[in-house]
Amino acid sequence: MALGGYRPGSGSKKGSIKSGTKKKLELAEKIVGTGASPLEYLISLFRNEEIPRKERLDAAIAAAPYIHSKMPSVNINHNKEMTQEEWIKELQSDE
Repeated sequence: MALGGYRPGSGSKKGSIKSGTKKKLELAEKIVGTGASPLEYLISLFRNEEIPRKERLDAAIAAAPYIHSKMPSVNINHNKEMTQEEWIKELQSDE
């Protein structure tokens, strides 16, 4: 029995579209047809109560970074050498 290589009739047929790709194309056509931006489309999905909860949650998670920015990280630069007691006293004096 031959291993690997070309075998007549095997593999996907020319011009065939995978089911996942077909679903993505259908979704893209829906979005383009409404004239909405991708963000507006995601927002409309998570506000639509007729859509299953899992899909609405996925849409909300995908849209969140574009609506709510992340909190910036805080850098503390402390160059003074001090003991823990001195540090506590300094904090208490600031209050």
